[in-house]
Amino acid sequence: MGKKEGTYFKTMKGIYDRRKKLEEKIEELNEELRGVIKKERQFWSKTGICSICLCDDQSTEWHHIISQHRCRELGKEYLIHSRTNVVEVCKPCHDETTASLRRKAIDISGGNKSVKNPGGPITQRQIDYIKKLSEERNVRVDIEQLRELTRGDASQKIDKLKEMKT
Repeated sequence: MGKKEGTYFKTMKGIYDRRKKLEEKIEELNEELRGVIKKERQFWSKTGICSICLCDDQSTEWHHIISQHRCRELGKEYLIHSRTNVVEVCKPCHDETTASLRRKAIDISGGNKSVKNPGGPITQRQIDYIKKLSEERNVRVDIEQLRELTRGDASQKIDKLKEMKT
């Protein structure tokens, strides 16, 4: 660290610059890893045996353990193409996975997801999402009024904001 006024800034700037270079290197390595994992996918081979019911059905499918959407949310896109994140299942078992059942419920309800504890207080996650959607659509939102909404009300507000054009 510097001994004169203003030299701490130079030291901090140097540390930030070194950190940025390391972050860029990590991103390069992640990109390289994604490439290798995608190439490895060509060697996946099905056995024709369901991992759940053990039936010998030649028409098995790959099922992601951590969903593709969740992998993207976590910033771990390499898991989408990783053999360690998929299992081989038959169609009937695949239709019984949580993701398939949720998708089916959404389709039946006309696209409306069911809200856990709809009468409960709004969650911070809902508040943050409403703020984000409002900013994208140039809509003013009163945060204090948001805090008075129930989870169900917040879910409806999110659906309305999604319907608005950006």
